[in-house]
Amino acid sequence: MSADSVKENFDLLGFGNKELGVVPVSAYWGGYLRTEVIDPSTVKVTLDKPSAGFLQGLSMYFAGILGHTTLQLRKEDRALPQNIVATGPFVVTEHVYQEKTVLRKREGYNWEPASRGHNGAAAYTRSSWLSQAIASLPAAGVSVPVFLVGLAILQVFSFQLRWFPPIGNDGFASLVLPAVTLAIPVSAPIAQLLH
Repeated sequence: MSADSVKENFDLLGFGNKELGVVPVSAYWGGYLRTEVIDPSTVKVTLDKPSAGFLQGLSMYFAGILGHTTLQLRKEDRALPQNIVATGPFVVTEHVYQEKTVLRKREGYNWEPASRGHNGAAAYTRSSWLSQAIASLPAAGVSVPVFLVGLAILQVFSFQLRWFPPIGNDGFASLVLPAVTLAIPVSAPIAQLLH
């Protein structure tokens, strides 16, 4: 990845391309004027006014940096995972919607700095049923309404186990269940990003 790649991606997001069927991301890239390449690893983005939405847009799924060949594809062809050229240790070689995705290791990919104990090429191993169950918890945390989570936590930890009081002001113990209930919907998207 180079500054030229970043510029090409940002220009496509900011201006779109009618021939390729790509519309500009106006909700987040509103006021985008240009991206200038300063050096091989630095770009300068110019907007017509300050925009916090632009910074938020950089963290969204559509702002991933794609390779030049992918950016030349029409919108519908770019939606196929096996057509995407991006950075990373793996390349998608086959994808069947909601059935399977086959990854191929990118040979010679220097995936981790030596300071982190780099010990060779990237590897992928099939996860166990337990790790898959744990990985699904963030999605459940986002999906289940907070009042249901609160009622379930109250039922288990207050009424059945009697670890925490259901009501009242008993100091720290009275704060645990409400804090956990409110933390679950906030922590679930963070856990999804960190997984």
